[in-house]
Amino acid sequence: MKNKKEFTALISLLEDPDDEIFTHVFEKLSSFGTNIIPNLENAWEECFDPILQKRIEELIHRIQFESIETEFIEWAESEATDILKGALIISRYQYPDLNENEIIEKIERIKTDIWIELNDDLTALEKVKIFNHIFYNVHRFSANSVNHLDPQNSFLNIVFDNKKGNSISLGILYLAIAEMLELPIYGVNLPFHFILTFIDHNEQTLSLFDEDIKARVLFYINPFNKGAIFTEKEILTYMKKVNPKLTDDDIDSSFFLPCNKKMIISVLLSQLIQSYESLGYIAKVEELQILLDHLNEDS
Repeated sequence: MKNKKEFTALISLLEDPDDEIFTHVFEKLSSFGTNIIPNLENAWEECFDPILQKRIEELIHRIQFESIETEFIEWAESEATDILKGALIISRYQYPDLNENEIIEKIERIKTDIWIELNDDLTALEKVKIFNHIFYNVHRFSANSVNHLDPQNSFLNIVFDNKKGNSISLGILYLAIAEMLELPIYGVNLPFHFILTFIDHNEQTLSLFDEDIKARVLFYINPFNKGAIFTEKEILTYMKKVNPKLTDDDIDSSFFLPCNKKMIISVLLSQLIQSYESLGYIAKVEELQILLDHLNEDS
């Protein structure tokens, strides 16, 4: 910040008991955006008043959230074709200092390891088996089945650190790599679970809204179970096992169709909201709901 005296004066006014003055100062400091965060962090370190420190923390969080919200809205209002970008924005909600390039480089390495083993003579099933071997056995990604409601399962940087995730975070990583490899794999927002599907298509003519898209599904992939391959019949069996009251009349054909990337990110957000609700983190639930509402508005 160029005017250090102005900044110091504004910081001191954060202690003012007058709500109107405090609100004005808070808004003024927020207006400087993320560039002011290093100054706020220094001010926090130099102050010994716990009330002022708390207000600085709240201010930093607000600035960071507004920045995330703005970027997320831009992503949602665009064609939103970059699933990885959408997921990384959500990761930076919790980890604002996240180095996205490090995550992208790690994903590129996995992609290269798979690419080396692929060739055009392989069948779709053979390609997926190679993909699964590299992703789950070589790079050792797995499902966090012990604590599936842990919000850390939904942040890609933590998934890379722990090599564990939930069905949506593992599915997004799987999709991002598949897209780099030009494999026709898409997300399917199955009730109670997120899965993937391999589509038989000509790249020039495929549309996820084709009337015959379901007939072009070769098989489904379970990212939560080491990429296990299964059929629609097996999906129905699973759904009825999860919900014994489910009847054939309750089954909608749309359950089995690919969904767009905004829907996938909405599933990621919904999973996070559920996780934080279970922990009683109401403020985080409210903020994530704001992001989810932006997706719904854009739809």
